[in-house]
Formats: sequence, structure tokens, C-alpha cells
Amino acid sequence: MDITSSILKSPSNKLPRWMVATVPNTKSKSAFVLKGTYPAYLFEIIPPSDDENCIEVEYKRKKYCVTVKLDIDEAGEPPHSYLVEMIGWYASQKVKPFLSKILASSDED
Repeated sequence: MDITSSILKSPSNKLPRWMVATVPNTKSKSAFVLKGTYPAYLFEIIPPSDDENCIEVEYKRKKYCVTVKLDIDEAGEPPHSYLVEMIGWYASQKVKPFLSKILASSDED
């Protein structure tokens, strides 16, 4: 994965609780979300799989798979409530890839 730097600006010089971490103009079957407040994590929402690192999260009667890509503050396993909140937040942002596309990509494999 290529790393692209970007400047984050917020009026209070604090990171927002949730941020989409994507590379523009790429077609991806997953989405990266950064939890910017303590404890900070980088999550990846991926198609449902048998991956042992996958944490299954149910949101609106659909099952999603979330992996912890980076535990920034070394706080250990995130509470399940963070994951449910993050999936709901991501769905409300209407960014690509949409959750429905992530789920559909598991059927394509």
C-alpha cells in the first residue's frame, strides 16, 4: 500500500473522533477509518471472511468484518461499542466504497 500524506485541519487543533483514511481515485474493496481520539486506532472494514484477525460486527442486521490495522496508543483490543459506532459513522458519511459495495465484494471472490 502506498502511503500518501495529508494535512488535517480542525479549528481546535484536535483530531476528530472518526476520519476516513483513503487514497483518492483508487478502487478498493475495503475502507480505512482512523479513530483520532484516545485510544486511537486505524481500522479496516473488509468483506466478511474467515480471517482470524477479523472482528465480526453486526450493524442494521448485516455482518461486517473489521480488522485493527494499527493500535496507535497500544490500548489492546478495542471495545465492541467502538466498532459498532464506527460502522454507523462510516455509513452516515456516504463515502466510497459504500458498505454495500464492501459486502458485495465478498460475493465476487
